[in-house]
Amino acid sequence: MRRQNGGGPGFLRNAPETDLARAKTKKDMTMDYRFETIDNVLVVSIEGRLVASCAEEFKDAMLEHLQNANWILFDLKDMVHIDSSGLGALVSILQWVHTRGGVMKLANLQPRPKIVFDITKVYRVFEIFDTTEEALASFANSPTDAPAQ
Repeated sequence: MRRQNGGGPGFLRNAPETDLARAKTKKDMTMDYRFETIDNVLVVSIEGRLVASCAEEFKDAMLEHLQNANWILFDLKDMVHIDSSGLGALVSILQWVHTRGGVMKLANLQPRPKIVFDITKVYRVFEIFDTTEEALASFANSPTDAPAQ
C-alpha cells in the first residue's frame, strides 16, 4: 500500500501516529447516547455519528426506551454527523411519538449536521431549538398533558 504524501518511501516510519489516527477515526465513527429526565422531559443526548451503520439499532433502542415518555428532547450538541439513514431514524421516532400523542423536539443542532437538515429540508418536520434550555422551556406550551413516567 502506497499513499501519495510527498514523504517519499519512508512515510511508514511514523506508524504509531498513523495507528493513533486510525484509532481516532474509528472512535469518531461510533455513536453513543444517554438518557436524563429534566422537568418531566426525557432528554436523549446523542454523541458521535448517527449514520447507516447504527441508525436501525438506534431507532429500535429509542422506541423501546421511550415507551413511557410523552415529552422527548434530543440534545444534538455532540452529534458530529448524520446521514440519510440517521435522518430516517429520527423521522421514524418522531412519527411514533406523534401517534402516541407525545411531543419530540431537537436542540443544539451543530453546523455539519445542520447542512444535511437544510439540504433535505427535514428541518420543516422538527421543532429545533438553539439551546437545551430554550427547548425545555418550550415544553410548558406543549399540547400534551402531564407526561407519562
